[in-house]
Amino acid sequence: MRYRWLNILFAAITLSVHAKDLITIGFVHHGPPIDIMQDDTLVGGIVFDIGTTIAHKAGFIAAFQLLPTKRAEVWLAENKIHMLCLYNRHWLEKPERFIWGPDLTHYQEYFILNKEAPDIKSYEQLQGMTIAARLGYYYSPQLEDLFKKEYSVRLNRQDTDSLYRLLTLKRVDALIDNTWSYYYRQKNNPNFTLRLASLRDANYPVTCLCSEQSSEISKTLVQSMNNLLNQGKIRQLMAKYLSPKLHN
Repeated sequence: MRYRWLNILFAAITLSVHAKDLITIGFVHHGPPIDIMQDDTLVGGIVFDIGTTIAHKAGFIAAFQLLPTKRAEVWLAENKIHMLCLYNRHWLEKPERFIWGPDLTHYQEYFILNKEAPDIKSYEQLQGMTIAARLGYYYSPQLEDLFKKEYSVRLNRQDTDSLYRLLTLKRVDALIDNTWSYYYRQKNNPNFTLRLASLRDANYPVTCLCSEQSSEISKTLVQSMNNLLNQGKIRQLMAKYLSPKLHN
């Protein structure tokens, strides 16, 4: 039934707009609030909000393509998609082959603990701990060094819900995640029993990047990003995903 519904939706879109008006934005599934899925379709979240806003400002209609983590960069390089959002240059193997927009917001990663656990203020305290981390992600040099030397154990999961489930069930000592996901869960779960540690692992500027092969479309999209940023629209859009302490 859901595939029939998706086909009907896709047919309606293609009948109402010309192909030149559509751009495809790739994304990797992480879970709310970065991406909110319904029946295998992206219907909300930060990637959806930012992507559709940029596309609309540029005069396009956004379509979203779910991709495996390791295929996202390849698909953009091969021009199979037009844009990726919420990325930092250091996360890609060859960032120089893309057209990058301005820094749109910041992605902060903290260690997260059960409420009764002692606070973590230094990397030395992580030695001997098992830490839930996202599959395929690179963290700070200090944390990566702990994993490499096996001073800390890394337990990988792809989706955000699985990371939090491991910590809630006390199968790990801590998890590392972004503040967007943390505050989303804190806000939407009345029985939330986790807290941020004092130690922040990273604070990355993030933006959207575009295909070099579709240079005219990419330039239009980057101009759209600059306009939205200068008008304060990105800040307004992101406000609902941030703790009041993180609005600056």
